[in-house]
Amino acid sequence: QQQQQEQQQPHPPMQVDAASDQQQQQQQQQEAARVEEERRLAMEQEALEKERQQAQEKQRKEQAQQQRADLATVTKAIAEIDGFPEAARSMLLDGLPHAFTVADDGKSLPHAMQASFIKLVASALEDANAQAAKSRVEACTAEKDAQHELQTCEKDLAEADEAAKVAAEGVTAKTQLTADVSKVVREAENEHNQAERAGQAAAKAWQQIREERKRAADVAQGSLHVLATGAWEDEDTRSAAMKAVVEHLQAIEVDNVLATAAPLALEVRPAKRARFDNLTVDTISAVVNKGLSALDEKLAAIAPEEEESRAELLGLWAIADVARDQVTKAERSLSDAQATSMLANATLASATTKLSEQKEMISLFASQQAVFEAKVADCKHALAALERLKAGAFSCTAK
Repeated sequence: QQQQQEQQQPHPPMQVDAASDQQQQQQQQQEAARVEEERRLAMEQEALEKERQQAQEKQRKEQAQQQRADLATVTKAIAEIDGFPEAARSMLLDGLPHAFTVADDGKSLPHAMQASFIKLVASALEDANAQAAKSRVEACTAEKDAQHELQTCEKDLAEADEAAKVAAEGVTAKTQLTADVSKVVREAENEHNQAERAGQAAAKAWQQIREERKRAADVAQGSLHVLATGAWEDEDTRSAAMKAVVEHLQAIEVDNVLATAAPLALEVRPAKRARFDNLTVDTISAVVNKGLSALDEKLAAIAPEEEESRAELLGLWAIADVARDQVTKAERSLSDAQATSMLANATLASATTKLSEQKEMISLFASQQAVFEAKVADCKHALAALERLKAGAFSCTAK
């Protein structure tokens, strides 16, 4: 209003020119400010546009990188599907790089064949994921069962180890027992042998007495009787009988006079013997019979000793024989203990091997679980990658 009032009021010429210059100057300043503002806005707009383009380029590169990574993830998952037909695998791997290529720089929709192909890939990955998940559960169940079996194996191993120790102790005890009874056998056999050697010397002396008594009886009841009674039939019989009587008289060491007179008296038959001859024959008969009686007395005297010696020898033999039976039983028992020990050691070795194998089996099942868990994760990652590729619908072959 003030400016309008001033403009309405009359001004002097100098004042009018000054006001006009000032107004022009203000207009110029306003125009310059407007131009500067427009330039600043243009620069800001240009900077924003550049920043937007850079962001888009960065996003494009990141998307391209992600798409390449997603394609690699899907490709790897398809290549590692277990039990997948090789012809179908090759077909999917060959077609996969082209399944996400669309025309018009991504403005057109994917072809129906591409959509069907992507469904095939997704179905294969879903089946692989389900199979891996199932296998993981089966491996987990198998590991739990193996853990239970491991406890049984550990129990069996402890029992087998204890049985092996008991069997070894049994072998040691039976070995010592066998050694002890073997020693008893040796001692009993040595005692029996010593008694047998001593008994053999006594038996030899006793046998000599018996043989001497037999010879004396043969002479007294045979040759001397034939000569004393004159019962010989011929000269040969008389000579043989005479020889036996003379040798016996020499053996018993009769008086020389009687030994000399004996053949003279005995060669004559009883009817022709003189009184001295009969006295000689009677004396010879008495001496021979007395010697025979003395031998009978000796045999009667040694009979208890002989019986005792025979009984002692028989007892020692029985003791040794019983000890030998004990050795046989001990050796049989030792053999059984050794067989038991061998069986126990074999059982222990088998239990040890089974425990080791069971641990390896548990480790195998744990490894299988890890493998199947990784496969499940790979399949899930591949399915997620497939969804991103499907949503992107861009050329996967572009670098």
